Amino acid sequence: MIESQLRHLKKNLHPLCHVSTSIEPSGLAKTEGGTFTTFNQTFSLQQKIGKPLVSEDVALANAAERSWILKVLRNEYQIEFETGPVSRSLSPSLTAKKCILRDQAGRFYFLKEKPKYCCSEKLLQASAAIQDMLSEEVAWVPRIIKTKDNLPYCRIRERHYLLTPFIQGNFFSGDRGESLNASRTLAQLHAITSKAPAPTNDPRQSVIDQITCLLHIIDQMPAAELDLKMSVCAQIKKIAIEIRPPEPASRNWIHGDFAPFNLVFLNSKVVAVNDFDNVCYLNQERDIAECLLTHCGIYYLANTSSLNTPIMRYFDMTRMNDMLRKYHEVRQLSAGSIERIPHEVGIVWLELMALGICRGDFSLRDVDHAVTHAIDLVQAIKKEIII
Repeated sequence: MIESQLRHLKKNLHPLCHVSTSIEPSGLAKTEGGTFTTFNQTFSLQQKIGKPLVSEDVALANAAERSWILKVLRNEYQIEFETGPVSRSLSPSLTAKKCILRDQAGRFYFLKEKPKYCCSEKLLQASAAIQDMLSEEVAWVPRIIKTKDNLPYCRIRERHYLLTPFIQGNFFSGDRGESLNASRTLAQLHAITSKAPAPTNDPRQSVIDQITCLLHIIDQMPAAELDLKMSVCAQIKKIAIEIRPPEPASRNWIHGDFAPFNLVFLNSKVVAVNDFDNVCYLNQERDIAECLLTHCGIYYLANTSSLNTPIMRYFDMTRMNDMLRKYHEVRQLSAGSIERIPHEVGIVWLELMALGICRGDFSLRDVDHAVTHAIDLVQAIKKEIII
């Protein structure tokens, strides 16, 4: 799976150059010696309905194909979708396109193209099974609307589409209450998915393996400063091995991409968890680490999956501990889990930095200035973590 994902990334590689961004964090504070302290996001975006459907929203080439795909969707789902108005894509991404459709009765639907890297039969089945399981027990996981043949996906010209009811709400604003409720929701998700049987053969690889594959892709990318590229890759690999987490006592079905851009909030509560493309059978601390990182340190460019710059140099330890306590209230964290979490945060950070280089979010110099902070971050969290 990782190899196919990276082949897709390779086709969409950006030059190794600095990417400017338009949203800056506020509330940053730094103590002596570069200690990670506070972080806050202030932007707030709302989902908007009413803009015309354009071909880019569902990865279509032109108006004729757009008309044709809507005709196919009407037939497959037996729903009279209107040609408009619908929204633009909600969360621009290299790997998938999304849009909102409306039927003639005025109901709204969320249409998502599945990324090619997760379209093997086993991964498609796992993703749909876990989403079905969750949506039967909680309202904040949208139910998959099946096709007329009771299939979870509509396949059109080698692309797979997933349709769910549209749940309206707000994007992540950086509010502390939203972060706490995200952590609580993740604990509830893990409590439910822990009941699902283990896979007979899970093709997913560890985060270390994924970092190695990403570094292989970076190695093949053209760069004006070859020595810098080699140095950055060597540093990431060395530090990943150095801070590698202890072996987990158990594994569980996890979301695999529990970041703010996959959550919808209303009055600080999570009303929807989207995007189960990266569902996999790993240790739950992997999800916890990404949730903590993306709420307490690393941030994204508006409501996209593109990482913002500067790379995180601050980490909100107070919010981290509050989030972990909220998780612990729902699903008890063992001593082994607490021991693993600092290491998982460091490893996931390295993974996101490598991915950021591949996608053009970060330059080599961005990462060169930040990569060694992974060690400091792990040590700081070990010192500050309190549940």
